[in-house]
Amino acid sequence: VKHKLFNWARPWQTATSSSESSGHLRFAMGGCHASHCSQSAADAPMAEENPSQIVEDHDSIKRQVSVVGSHDGNRQEGEPASPLSQQAEDMFRQTSEMSRQTSRRSGRTRGLTVCLQSKWQCRVSIDDKMMEVAGGKEGFFVALDTSAENSRTALQSYGIEAPEHATEEEMWGQVLGIQDRIVTCPAFKDASVVAAILSKSNMYHEVHGKPLPKYLWEDAGVVPFLHIDNGLSPERNGVCLIDDLTSLDDTLEEAVKARIFGAKARALIRAPDPMGIRSVVAQQFEIARRALGKKLTPILQPEVDIDAPEKALCEQILLDALKEGLQDLTGGEHVVFELTIPSKPNTYLPLTEHPNALRVLALSGGYSRAEACRKLLQNVGMIAVFGRAFTEGLRADQSDEDFKRVLETSCHAILKASRPVSRREEQTIKIGTQDGFFVSLDSDDRTKSLRAYGADVSGETPKEEVDIAWNDMLLRIVMNANFNGSRIIGAVLRSETMLGAEIDEASVPEHLWHTKRIVPFLRLPLSLQAEKDGVQMFQEDPKLQDSLGLARDKGMCGTKVRSVIHAPNTPGIKAMVRQQFDLALRVIEAQMVPILQFETHAGCLDKGTCERRLVEAIMERLGTLKISEKVVLDVPIPVLPNTFLPLIGHPNVLRVSALSGGVERQQACDQLALNIGLIAGFGRAFTGGLRIDQGEEDFAHALDDICKTLYQASYAVPTREEQTIKVTSMDGFFAAFDESGPAVAKTLERYGVEPSGDMDEMLEQLHQMRTRVITSAKFNGSRVIGVTLAEDGLRRQVGKMPIARYLWEQKNIVPFLKIGSGLENTKDGVQLMKGASKIDHVLDKAAAAGIFGTKARSVIKKASPTGIQSLVSQQFQIGKRVMRKGLTPVLMIEVDINAEDKAACENLLLHALLERMSKLVANEKLVFQLTIPAKPNLYLPLMAFPNTIRVVALSGGYGRSVSCKMLGANVGMVAGFGRALLEGLSAGLPDDQFAKALSESCRAIFSVSRCATPREEQIAKVSGQEGFIVACDRSASSSKDVLLQYGVHCKDDSVMDKIHSMRSRFITNSKFNGSRIIGTIITEEAIDRDIDYMPTAKYLWERKKIVPILKFDSGMEREAEGAQLVKDTKRFDELLDKAVAHGIYFTKVNSLIRMPNSKGIKAVVEQQVDLAKRVLARGLVPVMQIEVSMHSPDKAACERILRQTLMGVLNRELADKQRVVLVLAIPSKADHYSSLIEHPAAMRVAALSGGANRADACRELAANAALIGCFGRAFAEGLAEHQAEKEFTDAVEESCAAIYRASCTALPDLPPEKSVTPVVTPRSSTGTPRSASKRSRGPSESVLGA
Repeated sequence: VKHKLFNWARPWQTATSSSESSGHLRFAMGGCHASHCSQSAADAPMAEENPSQIVEDHDSIKRQVSVVGSHDGNRQEGEPASPLSQQAEDMFRQTSEMSRQTSRRSGRTRGLTVCLQSKWQCRVSIDDKMMEVAGGKEGFFVALDTSAENSRTALQSYGIEAPEHATEEEMWGQVLGIQDRIVTCPAFKDASVVAAILSKSNMYHEVHGKPLPKYLWEDAGVVPFLHIDNGLSPERNGVCLIDDLTSLDDTLEEAVKARIFGAKARALIRAPDPMGIRSVVAQQFEIARRALGKKLTPILQPEVDIDAPEKALCEQILLDALKEGLQDLTGGEHVVFELTIPSKPNTYLPLTEHPNALRVLALSGGYSRAEACRKLLQNVGMIAVFGRAFTEGLRADQSDEDFKRVLETSCHAILKASRPVSRREEQTIKIGTQDGFFVSLDSDDRTKSLRAYGADVSGETPKEEVDIAWNDMLLRIVMNANFNGSRIIGAVLRSETMLGAEIDEASVPEHLWHTKRIVPFLRLPLSLQAEKDGVQMFQEDPKLQDSLGLARDKGMCGTKVRSVIHAPNTPGIKAMVRQQFDLALRVIEAQMVPILQFETHAGCLDKGTCERRLVEAIMERLGTLKISEKVVLDVPIPVLPNTFLPLIGHPNVLRVSALSGGVERQQACDQLALNIGLIAGFGRAFTGGLRIDQGEEDFAHALDDICKTLYQASYAVPTREEQTIKVTSMDGFFAAFDESGPAVAKTLERYGVEPSGDMDEMLEQLHQMRTRVITSAKFNGSRVIGVTLAEDGLRRQVGKMPIARYLWEQKNIVPFLKIGSGLENTKDGVQLMKGASKIDHVLDKAAAAGIFGTKARSVIKKASPTGIQSLVSQQFQIGKRVMRKGLTPVLMIEVDINAEDKAACENLLLHALLERMSKLVANEKLVFQLTIPAKPNLYLPLMAFPNTIRVVALSGGYGRSVSCKMLGANVGMVAGFGRALLEGLSAGLPDDQFAKALSESCRAIFSVSRCATPREEQIAKVSGQEGFIVACDRSASSSKDVLLQYGVHCKDDSVMDKIHSMRSRFITNSKFNGSRIIGTIITEEAIDRDIDYMPTAKYLWERKKIVPILKFDSGMEREAEGAQLVKDTKRFDELLDKAVAHGIYFTKVNSLIRMPNSKGIKAVVEQQVDLAKRVLARGLVPVMQIEVSMHSPDKAACERILRQTLMGVLNRELADKQRVVLVLAIPSKADHYSSLIEHPAAMRVAALSGGANRADACRELAANAALIGCFGRAFAEGLAEHQAEKEFTDAVEESCAAIYRASCTALPDLPPEKSVTPVVTPRSSTGTPRSASKRSRGPSESVLGA
């Protein structure tokens, strides 16, 4: 009972100090008790009474208080207490006195005392039942806060068009009538509605003779809140603050009198301006403090506009500001947050875990109910507070039955989206996504840690006394208010000692999770073996299964086991890693999460080599895991920063934490901060600085400082996160201010300055020119993404700030640095970068200066496969060295615009780049800067590659107008101009004319550097990108053979579930991406399913850059005149609506030809064209699949008639610029469809495998110029359910490579590349017809994917 009461009161209890001293820890160690008491309790006199008798007295008084207090829960502030209330207060004082008397001897009553004190204070000031419902009831909030001024709009949403002459009062009366209908509807009263937010307009409205707030609480059990809507001020610094707060206190007083529980006021965020967002948060917390002063619970609503261009960045800045604001609240002050559903799921998880956050609500923000619920489901701990999404579908003219049915549907959907996930899922999400750190409370040398704490222990102290002292220290830490899940992700505890302990009659793991929201892990008591082969492995335990069962039963989320590396012995390290992964699989089998701890011994002489070999061994074992098998890795802070980065973000790795390695906390944090994505997992470095002789306030302050330090070192650098988002997705261009050597004098001449000949003087003149550009108001981060500086720029300042800092902090422009010492002499048709061996020092300076990335330049002058391969090899080697330093490489490869074979150079370059890109690991990211290609959209495959951050175009010597015109024809490329940007600027221009010329230059370049719309990009991709289409459009009736091929046997009712599981597995595979796959055909059933919490079509495009193509599948008619037409096209328009709703721009219908019957074939083509016209009318692209059966007795004759018929309708039926995609069977005669491929109305012609196996289909396809594959079963060939992830990935790669090779127009033969040792990397968007000329095919081993 006491435990339940403690947990019930905890969310709103009033803390008397910053330490939670409300519980006690009991250890199952011969009846020993250990507790840490507050200072005041320690000074209290000893009691003579029997403690057990006092506990019984407490229980008795607690029951009386519960009854007596309930009679006075609604007493207004200032009203005299009832006699029963006075009696309860007397009993409360009596209880407190008894607690103080016994607190030194036993902690049994202390939790109850604080609980009763908190409970009583709640009864005096607010309705505790409302608090219980608002803070703990499962359900959701609803927004009924429409104001009278918005009556007309509100009525329209309910299907009522009010007459123009209707008065506001009349319309508001109708709105109130509908709201009455909602709140009195049984569906509303029976639903899990936690609270309703009202407006001042309906706060005094009566329902069934009661004011609405009173009705909601007494009749529906719904807690009333008030929306204080004073309007928004004009936008400033990207935000709109609340306009007028002069009457705020009066409004809050009205709310108190109306028995309102809490209040909110809304502000709006539209841009990621830190200053503006901080002003919003400051105003919100000021309103919150004033509400708390009136005994109201505040809701903070800093809403991020869902159409904000950089919404995710806004949300990250907002989160940081809100966490800072929470630090100013006391332990007893609780607030509710109402926030837009974030772009990145679980962004607000630290808020849901914060002890001062009563709830975190998600507002729909303009999304439909279905979309809002789908997004909300991805965010653990958030619940809905929907308004329009809640009332969606309700109409005033509905019958009561229909009204109730729609409301029930709405409530059910929102409740489902708001329900908490399972404990294990929530813990797994927290481990994998929340910013924060791990704490290791499992020290092997407890005596040393205790002596640092100031405890009186030594090597001679009996183990039992050490255990008691250790657990007493842990109690003090765990029970402190600053030890909570808003910053701490998980805590590792030591074996049976903590399994046998209790806090407030709950096990320590249960207390950590339920009270602190910290994920508990158990250090398994497996001792280390003697060193062998350079490692110490752990001793196997025959009772391991029992230990795992006990840990799980006690509430542990996972376990940790330790191994140690002494020397860089590869076989030993591999054996050690294998043992850890074998144990991990047993832990996963037990439904827990394994932490694999790999420690390097302090005496290891070659720690860096050990760490590199450890990475290789771990990567090898990770490849054997299934996608559902996930681990946490605990590794040393590496000698070479970012050594472990390939492990971070791996699909089988939840998190990578770092050991402090025995160094002091600050040194460990400084080292940790250099490693992107690595978080702290410290033990002794966590407890250092805590002392037994500290008072509670000093102890709490020290613990808070420790948590802040570790959190900041573990937190992904906000600046880099922001810069990465900007570089990846922002509309805009890059500017090149990186002239060096002879280019300095030429640039000054173009600017109108006579070069002096002295390099130092010329560099100073060049800096003055750059400063004039950079400091101009027209040159800023709204259009300029990044600026590349020369090495000389690192020592320059602008506005008394280093130029790199000035660019970011004052202009919001990402700084880059050009590296290298010019170009080597031409060899094999290329010029390599000079000085590649001497760049490490420059990279170190760049990292220290806040540079985001570096650019290395090389030049191609001739289409030499050998030269281009060596150039690409050098660029990737340099890129990997850049990644080692935590920087982003820009591979600048210029193809000479005067090269006679420029197009051939670019084709060779593209395939050489793709070949190298296919060997990068998932989080090795880079930027390409390339000459604008002769063939538009040539580099689309690079943009689709998951490792590509951006593809930037260099002008290469073209003037600005020509460069912009050429760039405009290349979808997805953005400008990276230098000379073209500065064109027209000169030193002699007055400031106003200079600013005007610069603005015009920026405007022109920006206009061709905008991101393409999805439709434009998809059409360009289908029109011109080399690659193939994957058909995932099997219906339920034809899917069983595909599943059997995949190794799955299932019943009819589970066929599509199994198909989706198979489909999801290869779609999410890293080798299945848009660099080779142009599009994927899916069924209507597939678009209603999610992949990784995203609709399938959206996932394909946004995550994979693969065009989704929707198949209309109503079956085919019976064969007539040798052909089968599409059956039942009545639902065709409905399908087109669905395609538009899901962002799909391509739709496909199937027909089949079996006999060479002209009449039948004509009927098929005419039906296809009629349907195509309906598709085109909707702004979509039709995909006409007309398959000639491979079993036709005269397939060649069918194909001749089909070609002739199609040519006729394409010439006759389609209007100018209307284009279609054709999907046909591979013809019997090679190049039979070449005339269709060349037809201007044919966007692309693809070929079906027709039931042939992959090898035969690819061989036949390769004989047909410019015909691309559209394979389904042939693509899935070789994939099997039983395969481990590495084997499955290899099978996907083999399939993609074979079909891509058969589909490419001209795949060049490249010489074998030189091997490059893998290295670690940092973490951290209208085609032309193809030629039908015969292309070369061959079994070259050097092509992409071979």
